[in-house]
Amino acid sequence: MNSYIRFKFGDFSVEFEGSEDFIAQSLPKLVSDMAARVSELPADIPGAGQQTRDPRALNLADLIKSQGKLTQVRRFLTAAAWLQATDAGEISTGHVVRALKDNLQPRLTNPSDCLNANVRAGCCERSGGNRFFVTAKGMESVGLGEYL
Repeated sequence: MNSYIRFKFGDFSVEFEGSEDFIAQSLPKLVSDMAARVSELPADIPGAGQQTRDPRALNLADLIKSQGKLTQVRRFLTAAAWLQATDAGEISTGHVVRALKDNLQPRLTNPSDCLNANVRAGCCERSGGNRFFVTAKGMESVGLGEYL
C-alpha cells in the first residue's frame, strides 16, 4: 500500500510517495533537515528561528502565581501587562479590576493608587483620560517582554 505525505514551509516544500516503510524511514531525516532550514532563515523574517508563546494562551492566574508573593501594586502591574499582551490596546484601571475578578483573583484595595505607584516606578504611563499602557520596563519586569 502506498502512502503520500507533503510538507510545506515557506518556499520549501517536499513530497514523498511510497510504501509506508519508506515514509517511516525518511520522515526523521526530513524533520531534521527542515529544522536546520528554519535556523538558517534570515533574521529579518519575523519569528524566524524563534518560538514565542501565543498571548491568548496565557492564563492570568498562572502568571500571578509564577510571580510568587506579590504586593497589590505588583499584582496590578502583572494583570495590566497580561491585558496588554492579550489585547494590545490601552487599558484602564477598570479593565484591570475586571480581569482580576474574571480570573478569580483577590480584589485590589485601591486600583488608582496601584496605577499611580506603577507610573512613578516607570512601569506604566498614562495616555490620556483614564487610559494607560505598560511600558517596556513593566512588561519585562513581569516576564512578558516578548510581547512588546
